[in-house]
Amino acid sequence: MSTYASFVVAGAGSIGSLIASELLLIDGTKVTVFTRGGNTKIPPGAIESTVDYSKPEELEQALKDANAQVVISTLSGPGFVSQIALADAALKAGVKLFVPSEFGSISHEAPSPGPFDLKNATSKHLKEIGLPYTIFYNGIFADLPLTVFPTVLDLEKRTLTVVGSGNVKVSFVARPDIARYVAYVLTHAPHSQLENTIIGIEAERLTWRELAKVYEKKYGGPFEVKLRDVEQVQKELPAKGHAGFVDYIQLGVEKGLGDVGKYKKADLFPDSEWKPLSVEAAVQKYYP
Repeated sequence: MSTYASFVVAGAGSIGSLIASELLLIDGTKVTVFTRGGNTKIPPGAIESTVDYSKPEELEQALKDANAQVVISTLSGPGFVSQIALADAALKAGVKLFVPSEFGSISHEAPSPGPFDLKNATSKHLKEIGLPYTIFYNGIFADLPLTVFPTVLDLEKRTLTVVGSGNVKVSFVARPDIARYVAYVLTHAPHSQLENTIIGIEAERLTWRELAKVYEKKYGGPFEVKLRDVEQVQKELPAKGHAGFVDYIQLGVEKGLGDVGKYKKADLFPDSEWKPLSVEAAVQKYYP
């Protein structure tokens, strides 16, 4: 069993708060959550620490005060840039393992320039400073209704609009299952299996066309899979800026970057014990 028992979770958003909660369910763990203040998603039992990522010495002291052995970053958006400072402070504070904020597609194979550049800069920096790391990739969140991207999933029109062929497999897993997996592995796996490695987390692999069939079961009617041309999407992408993020992800899926199966390590948490929700079960449970 791993000797890691003291954790800092940087960020308490939709994935960070879940990971913190799962860690607290394991006997003997201590969890400190770094926030910028005023966060309402701190799980009971966790210690909140308000930090300023622009102040290296204060950040280092906060990590020492937490006696952090592992830092799990779930920073997102503008927060990605703060991971470099967090990694430097973690090294000085004696942290043993750093989990950068990935939890998505295979970023290190993504083309640059692109939205994953800041993620890749963090991974590169961790290697340069010699701080051991674990990267978790999981493809697409099965529990996040794609209705939040109306240009992709339109329930009223019964359409799923995707880039490419619609026939490339992509990994899916629900965020509560990701959190449970991460918490279990970090507290049970030998250090040698965690350091400087990539771990893939998935419940199931489906194509967009197969996902449309899942929606048909949920909503009781046929769904049309509408295809967008890859070359045309690539041509339009530079002018879209941040608004093109979903297009970028779909282009990555078409290139196989959403399939994390090659990074799965079944011996760390056997499926017979983990038992994640299937995509169909997640859609039934979490979709409107």
